[in-house]
Amino acid sequence: MALTTRAGKGSALTHAEMDANFTGLANGSLISGAINGTTLGQTTPAAGSFTTITGTTLGIGTGASPGAGQQAHVTGTGIQGVAAETTDNTTSSVAQLRALSAASLGYLQSHAAARTLTRYGLTLGGWVELFVDNNTGTNNGLIIGTQQNVPVVIGSNNTEIGRFSTSGFTTTGTFSSTGGSVPDVSTSKAWAIADRFGIVRAASSANERIWDAIVEATTLKIRAVNDAYSLSGVAITITRSGTTISSVALGGQVLAENGTNAAPAFSFSSDPDTGAYRSAANEYSIAAGGSRKATFAGSTLTLPSGIYIYTQEDTVSSATAVNGIQMGNVTISFGTGAPTHSRGQGSIYIRTDGSSSSTRLYVNTDSGTTWTAITTAT
Repeated sequence: MALTTRAGKGSALTHAEMDANFTGLANGSLISGAINGTTLGQTTPAAGSFTTITGTTLGIGTGASPGAGQQAHVTGTGIQGVAAETTDNTTSSVAQLRALSAASLGYLQSHAAARTLTRYGLTLGGWVELFVDNNTGTNNGLIIGTQQNVPVVIGSNNTEIGRFSTSGFTTTGTFSSTGGSVPDVSTSKAWAIADRFGIVRAASSANERIWDAIVEATTLKIRAVNDAYSLSGVAITITRSGTTISSVALGGQVLAENGTNAAPAFSFSSDPDTGAYRSAANEYSIAAGGSRKATFAGSTLTLPSGIYIYTQEDTVSSATAVNGIQMGNVTISFGTGAPTHSRGQGSIYIRTDGSSSSTRLYVNTDSGTTWTAITTAT
């Protein structure tokens, strides 16, 4: 109701008019009453219109009526809002809106430039912060999301850098973190679910877009997946035993750099100058100690000057003993004592314990155990 005043009436109020004023105030309903002060609104608002003030609820604006559970409701045309402002700039200056429950405490805070408080390694001066903490109980965390199938967009410098949607997270930028980085993949989709991480490359041909990494028990597999996510080819399988890598299996051809004598392409962490490398077109070489020891090219094995083939000396009394070099069915072997083992016809046996007066050389004559002695001294 509107109050009747002496100034408005131009004469003294009657008893009935005064009773009507008090009745309206007792009912707690004030309509179109101008508010002057600093507690609500500006110092001299043009029209501070309070629709209802009932108990602890407050409605502000034409038609404002707090609903169930609301303590305040602001409505009107154009821009409407509730503001918290700090007008000084000290180390403790902050404007905040707070929401409390028995368990949690939430803040939307605007920190003055002079603020020296730090959180997450950042000095909060000049930052706007959405922050949750425990109240009298224990809060479960902070949820940011949408109830409908619409995205949550993240931007910077008036540019979108990524969005969350039901398809996952999409970005056109680079992610980084204190502990490392995720490379810029410029993808249309990337996702992470239990035991799996996947990337989709938008510009690739059909069935060549998706890559994923999947953990199965003690193995990590990197796979090429088709567009329907129903077929995959395993590129790399890494198996672990505790913190030790027990095996690495590759699903395709391994292509390496050529390498050199001093740094073979295939080598060993404890002996990096020993291994195999490509010495020239269609050549495969073996290095040891940083120098080439053998080269395979076509049907030829080439040994550099000063390199010898060495086999362990052993007795040849056993028919199954194998010593020396074999070329087809013919061998050149050696040992102590006379030969009794079977070899191909034409094979040569060198006796290492022969003296100047005994047999030193034997030739096999029957592809069996028959050897003809060639004496070198009389």
